Amino acid sequence: MNSKKKPVLLLVITILLILVGYYLTSPESFGLCSANELGYCTTPYNRSLGQPLVLGLSSLVPVLLILMFLRQEAFTAWKKFAIWAIPAGAILIALTPVQSGGGGIGLPSIDREIATWIVSIVFLVVSFVIILRKQLAGQK
Repeated sequence: MNSKKKPVLLLVITILLILVGYYLTSPESFGLCSANELGYCTTPYNRSLGQPLVLGLSSLVPVLLILMFLRQEAFTAWKKFAIWAIPAGAILIALTPVQSGGGGIGLPSIDREIATWIVSIVFLVVSFVIILRKQLAGQK
């Protein structure tokens, strides 16, 4: 497969998974359920699967867009990181409760949404650092 097509293929897969996540987080938009007495339409997948897909994979989009225009070495270096970071982040997110029961003595309560935000931001920052270092090293 052409080296420039790899980030494009990953980007297409990522966008499709984000759309699946949006489908799961907004079931009323697609007629999957009707609103309850509080005006909410909830399914078991809203917060447990849909939200992590949308929030977690959204950090991949800017990284893959940038990688499409950079040298193959930058993509290869990032891929070595992503192969370990994405599954580790997914496991961390899966291990956190969907809804937190409240924090302890001055500790914040961490639920799946907060864990997804933290993992996504760390992934995005580390990805940018790896890409920038590899790109700058190749220009010398």
